[in-house]
Amino acid sequence: MKILTDYKIQLVNRINFGKQIFTINDDLTACLNEFYTEGKASDLLSFINEAIDTNGLEIQFPTPSLYLIIIKSPNVNVYADIGSWESNNNIISDYTLPITHFKVIVETWRDYLMQ
Repeated sequence: MKILTDYKIQLVNRINFGKQIFTINDDLTACLNEFYTEGKASDLLSFINEAIDTNGLEIQFPTPSLYLIIIKSPNVNVYADIGSWESNNNIISDYTLPITHFKVIVETWRDYLMQ
């Protein structure tokens, strides 16, 4: 699939670390690895679908390691430091990608976790 190639998606199962996903961007990689169970990845996918279905809805999704994902069609913005964003929510995101691409990546990740 071209999206997976474009984002250099690699799905690996490491003996000491379990299943991991790697991408073209370190912040995107770190953020996605926060959703390391099928259930967590499915929850993220539900939020993505909700944002797509209700065009204009903004979903802010903080992660345990203080990343922030803002899902709002047509894009997804990843912030490496939620504190910086809270201090100034006009800062430029650390990584941005189309919501449709993010959905394909998260679906692929979830499917891999289900194996």
